[in-house]
Amino acid sequence: MQRLLSMVAVGFLLAACGGSGAGPTPTGSGIDDTPTSGPDATGVGEAPGGRPSGATVRIVNVYNGGDKAASIDVYAAPWVEAGATPLLTVPYGTATEFFDPTVADDAGDMFLVFYRHGETGNGTEVMSQTETLKGGEIITYILMSDAEKRDDGTPKLYLQSLYHSPKGGAFDSTPEPGKSVLIANMHGIEPAVTAPEGTSWYLAAGGTGCKKSINDADYTLTAAGPGDGTRYVFDAGSYSLSLHPSLSDGSFPDCSTKALISGIDYTAEAGKTTVLVVYAPTATDIKSMVLPLGW
Repeated sequence: MQRLLSMVAVGFLLAACGGSGAGPTPTGSGIDDTPTSGPDATGVGEAPGGRPSGATVRIVNVYNGGDKAASIDVYAAPWVEAGATPLLTVPYGTATEFFDPTVADDAGDMFLVFYRHGETGNGTEVMSQTETLKGGEIITYILMSDAEKRDDGTPKLYLQSLYHSPKGGAFDSTPEPGKSVLIANMHGIEPAVTAPEGTSWYLAAGGTGCKKSINDADYTLTAAGPGDGTRYVFDAGSYSLSLHPSLSDGSFPDCSTKALISGIDYTAEAGKTTVLVVYAPTATDIKSMVLPLGW
C-alpha cells in the first residue's frame, strides 16, 4: 500500500501484490542462523513437479517469523508430505540466486509452497504461490511480514511478485532514457516497528527535502511506506538514501525528522530498475538491501 499526501487532503493508493544475479545481501540478521540447503537440494518427496520450466525466479526472505524460525523452506509442489526435502532453504535477510522453480505439468503450472524451516505437513504452510509459466519469465518473490497474525500468534506472510520479463504486473516500470527507477518496499518492517497510527515514511536522497515519486505533482508527496510499490525516478549516479517519519503535527513532510534508517547506498544506472527492501528483525535493528531487477 502507498500513502499519498496532498497539501489539501490525504488519500490512499493501493498497490497490488502477488498471491500476494542477486544483488548484495546482508549477513548476521540476529534472528536465526539456519544454514541454507543450497540450490542443489532439489528433493520434493513424492509430490509431482521437477520438470524444467524455462523460467527463473529469485526469493527474498524478509519474513520476521516472530519467535519461530524465520528461515523459509521452499517446496516445488502443490502439496508437501511430512518429512519431505525442500527445494531450498532461504535464511532471513537474504536473497537467493535465480533458479528454475520447475513445473508440474505440460501446461506449465508452477507451484511453490513456503514453510518455516523444519515444518511440513497439512495446515502449517505460511504461503503458496502458483503461476502458469510459458518460459522466459524472470520473477522476484519478496516474502515479508504482515501486521495481521496467524492462528498461532505469529505474523502472516505477505508476498510481493516483481516481474522482470516479460514486462507486466502492478510494478512493471521501464525507465525513461538516461534515467533509473527505484521501487521502495517497506512491508518487511512489520510487525517489529511500531509507530503512532497514521505514520508514513518518506524517502530522502541527500540534499534537502523528500524525494517525490514518479506520479507526484508539485502539491503531492507519496510515502514510501507503510507498504510497498512506490516508484522513484533518479538520474544516473550515486546516492545515500534515508527514510523519515511524517511530521507529528500533520504538516507537509520535509524529511527533517529523525531517520528510521539512513546511509543506504544506491547506485542508479541509466535504464535499470532496482528494488529497495527495508526490513526489521527488531524495532531497533533496521536493515536494507538493494537488488537490481534488470528491466
